[in-house]
Amino acid sequence: MRKIKLINIGGINIFDKQIQLKNKISYHFISWNDVEQALINDDGKLIFQKNIGKSDVLPDYILLSQLNYNDNLIHKIVEGLLNDKDTQYSILYDKNSVSSTLLLEQLQNHDATSVDLKNPQKFIDYFSNYFFGGQEGSKLSVGNTVGTTSKLNKIVVRGNTTVSFEGEFGSEFNQIYAWRYNYVFQENKIIEIWLEYQTENTAEVMLYMTRISTNGENILQTIRLVGDQLKNPYIINNFNPGEYLFCSIFARGRGEIKIGQLHIRRSRESLGTFFVGGKRIVSKNRQEIMTYFNPGDRKPPLNVYFSGYRSAEGFEGNFMMKSMGAPYLLITDPRIEGGSFYMGDQDLELKIVQTIKDTLQYLNFESNQLILSGLSMGTFGAFYYAADLQPHAIIVGKPLVNVGDVAYNEHSIRPDGFPTSMDVVYNITGGNTVADKNLLNKRFWEKFISGNYSNTTFRIAFMKNDDYDPTAFYDIRKIFNNKDVAVLSKGFVGRHNDNSYAINTWFIKQYQNILQYDFGRKEDDT
Repeated sequence: MRKIKLINIGGINIFDKQIQLKNKISYHFISWNDVEQALINDDGKLIFQKNIGKSDVLPDYILLSQLNYNDNLIHKIVEGLLNDKDTQYSILYDKNSVSSTLLLEQLQNHDATSVDLKNPQKFIDYFSNYFFGGQEGSKLSVGNTVGTTSKLNKIVVRGNTTVSFEGEFGSEFNQIYAWRYNYVFQENKIIEIWLEYQTENTAEVMLYMTRISTNGENILQTIRLVGDQLKNPYIINNFNPGEYLFCSIFARGRGEIKIGQLHIRRSRESLGTFFVGGKRIVSKNRQEIMTYFNPGDRKPPLNVYFSGYRSAEGFEGNFMMKSMGAPYLLITDPRIEGGSFYMGDQDLELKIVQTIKDTLQYLNFESNQLILSGLSMGTFGAFYYAADLQPHAIIVGKPLVNVGDVAYNEHSIRPDGFPTSMDVVYNITGGNTVADKNLLNKRFWEKFISGNYSNTTFRIAFMKNDDYDPTAFYDIRKIFNNKDVAVLSKGFVGRHNDNSYAINTWFIKQYQNILQYDFGRKEDDT
């Protein structure tokens, strides 16, 4: 198991030999007096370990303690750490030792995370549980089901979107649904559970979970969640690796119940979703979109990146966007099997737009200091929300805009290549006919053509033989015929997934060009 690398900068080492360091943590202490010299020796970076393989090893987290030690020295060092775009570590600071208002504002403006070091051992326990590296998320799918124990209710399975039950469920809770395969607990990782469901009339649901011993013979814990207990993700801890979690749905009352995906993620509790600082947008039907903001150097532009299709839940493109140095906002769609193209109920879409607007306002930026971007499924989000935001530029690779056609092509030019597309049609329109396919296409174009793009530059890389949405680029270009809109494009021979390397290289180059020539960032700043 990879250890989390933590560097503590402070006046004295509070994590001395009497403090039990978890075996998940590699720890190194540098005093405030020595850190400036360490930065000089390591070319402005704090190195956790030098010359391992082909590169130095950087820390995952830097913990700042005794921040009242020497104001001038600390301000200088903290500024350098916060503005170093070439590193991927996160900054933590002891909230109890900050005596300077200016320093506190500096840390908060860069989204450094406050922690409590009054009890060092308690902090180490907390850190080892929630400040892990990377991100982990999966789901128990609608397609992975046992079925129902009742013959009295109508059942409809809609691909990987929902399974619905309609009828009388009785006055007491009875099991109607279960997932065929269990979740296996790993290495004492704390997890959180989120269930997608909808109910009508008097119908109620209960999420019933059973923790089972590693040998499968003993029930160790039974968890029943109903009503308000399902309003927030439910945290499960204190288990052993190899134990199983069996999940099922109980119901009572009368009406219709729709069950969607059961999301299971490694939890950071109140620190965020997937990443420290990750946030959830939740629609009325309990479907989610996640966002993560990094303020970078707080200088324009704000770069928004919509993740592509992902079976594993989480954000995409973090290292790429961080390397550019500018503020960035990641947006990811964990719905259905790998995403639902960032469309949804009106409240969900309004919240996505408002999140971007709020981030611009937080940075004191205008819409002409915004770039929307994405690859494949992410291109839809960039195009779709451009109408609401009037960005400076849109940078995309492998555009997908006629999502109805993407689904329709599943039975013709691309058999069984992207079946999720058919789930997307049903998830958004509630149907799966040719009329629904056309309705979904119409939904995009009506929104897209309503936008004002007179001050927006489009940079589009596309596959000339795309088997997902063959006409996407040409349809967009046609919209701007005889209009004063800048469209720069590059076509590559091949189908949708044939040359991702060339698409990605072109994509990054366009970002670098815009940052340098439109926003005055030096080439070595990007």
